[in-house]
Amino acid sequence: GEVDVSLPTQLGKLLYRLTAIPLEAQKDFPLPFRPFLLPFLERFHAQVLRLFPAPPQEGGQYPATPGTNPRGLERLGVNLILFLGQVVGCSEYRMDMLAQHTTSASRSDKGAQESTSQAVQEAAFAVEQFFTPERVQELFHLTISALFPLTPADIEEWTSDSEQYVLDQESITSKECPRAAGENLLLSLLEARQDLLCPVLLELLSDTEGQQAAAAQEAQTLARGGASVAPEVLTWEARYLAAGVCAYALQGRLDFTVWFMNCLAPALDALVATARDP
Repeated sequence: GEVDVSLPTQLGKLLYRLTAIPLEAQKDFPLPFRPFLLPFLERFHAQVLRLFPAPPQEGGQYPATPGTNPRGLERLGVNLILFLGQVVGCSEYRMDMLAQHTTSASRSDKGAQESTSQAVQEAAFAVEQFFTPERVQELFHLTISALFPLTPADIEEWTSDSEQYVLDQESITSKECPRAAGENLLLSLLEARQDLLCPVLLELLSDTEGQQAAAAQEAQTLARGGASVAPEVLTWEARYLAAGVCAYALQGRLDFTVWFMNCLAPALDALVATARDP
């Protein structure tokens, strides 16, 4: 077929490469990359906020994924999200791993790898300076509210072939779509800041009134035979995804049996009753 040489397409490819380079460099050489951490974190964070400012309204260029504005920059957005998660979850930047870094440095085959005490301290300081409690919570909420919600394209695919939709979701990797990259980011944030974020997620999941309101909205839509999905329903679907992604971290903090009986079961009962009504 013909190669797309239009300016927007070529610009999108260039921007993608410009984000792919630091993403791979930080992954392969985390400590030598430390002088560039703050500039790239600040820049990439600003671009994430620009690309994903609110819950998506249109489908993206990939199957079953949130869209971006403009949609052609979706691959760029994936790199930005992956970079943030990669940095906050990097063990090379943790002071409690300093002894291990120093020991492994003498055995490393990477001559350029700099695993000194000072290097780890500098990197850890940069990460702490950027990932403040306020920013961590901001990224946490952005992931759930802007990256996780289903889009009209998702709903259309589910309606057309729900089994194939699930299979597609399971096969998509974090490098292929913002939602999957967002799952990685959410996990990295939670692992790095459990004491801060677990209570926030628990509060979202414990909103019984909001859950019942969403179920009522969906029941009304089913009763009318409508195809649209209320925003409240999409919000809770995103929260369910977050609960599944973070299930391991929530062990000991959330009694899933009690949560199911108090929140999910009543909502399911209402939906089943609506579906059975003539």
